[in-house]
Amino acid sequence: MLGKIDEMTTLDEAALEAAEPQVPLRKRAWMQMRKKYVGTISGIILLVFIFVAIFAPLLAPYDPIEPNTAERLAGVSASHLLGTDELGRDVFSRILVGARASLFVGFVSTLMGAAVGTVFGISSAYFGGKYDLVVQRFVDALQAFPGLVMAMALVAVLGASLWNVTLAIMLSTVAIKTRVARSGALAVMASPYVEGARIGGCSDFRIMTRYVLPNAMAPILVSMSISLGGAILAESSLSFLGLGPPPPAPTWGSMMSGSARSYIQMAPWLAL
Repeated sequence: MLGKIDEMTTLDEAALEAAEPQVPLRKRAWMQMRKKYVGTISGIILLVFIFVAIFAPLLAPYDPIEPNTAERLAGVSASHLLGTDELGRDVFSRILVGARASLFVGFVSTLMGAAVGTVFGISSAYFGGKYDLVVQRFVDALQAFPGLVMAMALVAVLGASLWNVTLAIMLSTVAIKTRVARSGALAVMASPYVEGARIGGCSDFRIMTRYVLPNAMAPILVSMSISLGGAILAESSLSFLGLGPPPPAPTWGSMMSGSARSYIQMAPWLAL
């Protein structure tokens, strides 16, 4: 009798679930976007920047490199929305094209740093012992240096180029990514399913990639989102100090360091 009652209850619940109208995915997404509007606005701004960086050569009204001495230091006008610099180059076009270098360095260095840090962090947590000790002492050594100072030293040794700046910023972020990945992996490894996978005869590589990594990704993704803005600022700082991509390639930092700083009184729109 009890079995029949349980069976009837289960059937009734299933019928109620089937009778409830299913909310379309598009509507659910819209509801989430309205609920978390700050994240939605931030995502839209980021997408606009990415769109501008990808299609900058098509969106720029003028050549960002070709000088035009006849219009040097021209103010804001209908033909030049943000004026021109000391060589007559359109500032608006240079800002659009300069976004490519900043976003490229920001995204690539963040992804590379997260990849390297995740490998060392998860393997360090999984194997432990002397390997963990060596990795963590290496991380301590990296964290002993300020990130921007380390990036400056690496670029000074390797030379100023887009890829060298990306590599330098990536290495300066590996330490924190390793720490985050290791702490997340240690929390996951205490779960029963990891021990069950070991008992089941799974290889170390399979356990790390199939069970530990997916469940430890949340803090890693949060760390990546935080590091992205810092990487863009680091690239701009290096370019401001003359250690970014060499001229005449436009970058936001070099624009601030060059004409914007030299002509701050004659042409304040350059700095603005």
